[in-house]
Amino acid sequence: MNKAPATMNARYNVWANSKLLEAIAPVRSKEYFAHQRLPFRSIHGTLNHIILADKLLYGRLSGGDANTTLAKYWDRPDQELYAQEGAKKTYWEEYLPTREETAKELIVQAKKMVDLVDTLPSSDTKIVYRATDGFMKEKNVGFLVLHAVNHATHHRGQITAVLAQMNQPPPSLDFSICSSCLLHDLISIMSMYLLQAYPNVFVHEKEAICLHSSLKNENELSPAMEIVAKDLINSNIIKEKWKGEEYGARNNSEDIIFHIDRGAATFFGITQFGCHLNGYVRHGPNDFSIWMGLRDKSRSRWPNRWDSIAGGGLPLDISPWDNMLKEAFEEAGLKNISHLMTSVGALSYVNSEPEGLKNNTMYVFDIAMTEDMIPKIQEDEVDHFELWPLDKVFDLIENSPECFKPDICMLLVDFGIRHGILTADNTHQYTKLIQSLHTSPPY
Repeated sequence: MNKAPATMNARYNVWANSKLLEAIAPVRSKEYFAHQRLPFRSIHGTLNHIILADKLLYGRLSGGDANTTLAKYWDRPDQELYAQEGAKKTYWEEYLPTREETAKELIVQAKKMVDLVDTLPSSDTKIVYRATDGFMKEKNVGFLVLHAVNHATHHRGQITAVLAQMNQPPPSLDFSICSSCLLHDLISIMSMYLLQAYPNVFVHEKEAICLHSSLKNENELSPAMEIVAKDLINSNIIKEKWKGEEYGARNNSEDIIFHIDRGAATFFGITQFGCHLNGYVRHGPNDFSIWMGLRDKSRSRWPNRWDSIAGGGLPLDISPWDNMLKEAFEEAGLKNISHLMTSVGALSYVNSEPEGLKNNTMYVFDIAMTEDMIPKIQEDEVDHFELWPLDKVFDLIENSPECFKPDICMLLVDFGIRHGILTADNTHQYTKLIQSLHTSPPY
């Protein structure tokens, strides 16, 4: 029963309100309280309206009957509900008359919503409440929280437009750049407590760990995260070694927020990108063999497991295509293969590991090899290569999957689907299998 979407929406609301108040702070009180042709007249009236709506929805979520005390604000004709031309004041502005009271209550009420959602078992939990029209209704938690956030977003947008007309820099409130959501639900409770030792980088709020709001951009966040990561690795809290290979922590728009060493990526649940190459030989229609490499016994991860012919992590400073060409030469001695190699898509998976959340995206490439093309060991990462018929590959995936590096099973299944070997006619739960090759974190 997943409540992550409701929790994240509620936390976004706190963040967005905070950013809006920061943007409003330079506005003089004369303009703040003035008629701005807004439905609730002024910036002040609009903020009070957001607070009252949040209180109403909080009452519904908590099982109380908030309509008893708050219905009077909505149960009015439109000419009273909305500010008229030339109006000196509205009753919305009288709810909390001072600017300071309104700013404080806007955050307090939004945080109360977060605290309440944290106590509920699921976003699907049903809530029965009396609506402002007097009728009883039933909605789930996820719907009510989304309604609260959507309502506030609508009115924050109105205030943002007024700020722009005042030549005040409007806040950027896109959900995708909410730093409070970046690490949410990605790291363990234990990790959250460990990160409290870095108060200049992280802020701990109940079950969430947030990036400190004073760190504004990639140039400020990256050095701060490097200090934390090195300290955790040196303290043996993160078991992986420092790799000297940077990944980019990205938001929902895939913009880079900060850089992090590959060795620390799993601890923080950062999406890791890699490349894998299917080296195959086609003998005839639906008759394929595929090259497999046995990982050397000295490897720190997945020793003596079967792997693709070549693969590796994707650093920040190289494209997937160029990185795949580099890995193919370094691991299998394949060079001058651009005319044979094809980019065929990407796979993604999420796996909970003792150190954190393995959140991986693999760029996939195929290379059609002739029978006289033999991969050659170039370094001590591979013990040896073998050419397997696909029947053997799929038999082992079904009966002995532990002989493979785990994500390679996905790679091989994807190959079988794309080349028409695994079809809806011969594969159990075919559509579910396809969907499982493209999974995302639950946030």
